[in-house]
Amino acid sequence: MEMFARIQSMGRIIGCRSAALAVTLAVMLSGCSLLRVGYEQAPSLVYWRLDRLAGFTPAQAPRVRDAIAQWFAWHRREELPRYAEALARLQQELLRDTTPPQTCRWLDELSAWRDTAWDRALPLLAPLARDLDAAQLARLARQWQRDDEALRREMLPEDPAERLQAQVQRTVQRAQRLYGRLDADQRTWLAQALAEARLDPQAWFA
Repeated sequence: MEMFARIQSMGRIIGCRSAALAVTLAVMLSGCSLLRVGYEQAPSLVYWRLDRLAGFTPAQAPRVRDAIAQWFAWHRREELPRYAEALARLQQELLRDTTPPQTCRWLDELSAWRDTAWDRALPLLAPLARDLDAAQLARLARQWQRDDEALRREMLPEDPAERLQAQVQRTVQRAQRLYGRLDADQRTWLAQALAEARLDPQAWFA
């Protein structure tokens, strides 16, 4: 159980947001030199993030860097070609009206990419997890608590109207990344759809 907890600790260091960022960068690599440079720098950025959270010792640092390098070498070789093919399909599909089954299919495909990435990462994380001492685990716990508190403030305002407004704002921002600026009618429709959906941020947070 202790070993499992330590692997979980190493996994959560990276976290869903960083994993999503890596996937987003990879999917968007369609000739943009800036994004290519960003992806090339990703191993260093991931190490910096991990080290900031865990505070690796001089003995741990080379092993962490090597594990990150191995993962990115695999990802570049095996996964980026899949993302490029998927991006080509997506570019064609976005020219037509999007359907719910189509959206679900893309979500399933993204989930499969995530699972494949974690399957590759876990054998690299396990030896590193063994090396985390009590002070490092406590440091991680404090960071996660701060992150959770910040997320709670963002996701779960006590006032229901404020909670819905925050949800609408987040959804508008995400939609505009894909479609560009939304007009007033589109924003109104989106707010109404979210209100009728009765989504439960508390369940998501839990």
